[in-house]
Amino acid sequence: MNKLNGQLNKLTISWMVSFQQIAERVLGKETGKQLWQKYQSAFPIGYQTQVSPRSALKDILHLNRLSTTKHQDISLHKPYKETEHYRLHFYSQQERFLDEYIPVLENMHLR
Repeated sequence: MNKLNGQLNKLTISWMVSFQQIAERVLGKETGKQLWQKYQSAFPIGYQTQVSPRSALKDILHLNRLSTTKHQDISLHKPYKETEHYRLHFYSQQERFLDEYIPVLENMHLR
């Protein structure tokens, strides 16, 4: 069990270091460091195992944009070059349920 905890800690540290490096590269050293400091405790292990640091940065930037420009946003992207799958993200300032987006998906012929 201790070995597993050690491996999880190593993965977490690596993910956070990678997130900080990407944030500083994309946003500049000072802004990236501030963003990292603000969100360094915001990512549970489950999120880190499912979402790359680069995608996490995109999520944060979308959510920050919501607070200044609009109330909801949608992002469709390919998470990895070698995959045929796409990821669709819905961002909202308010609590939303997936069934509220079904009409949008139907209009995009994605259902």
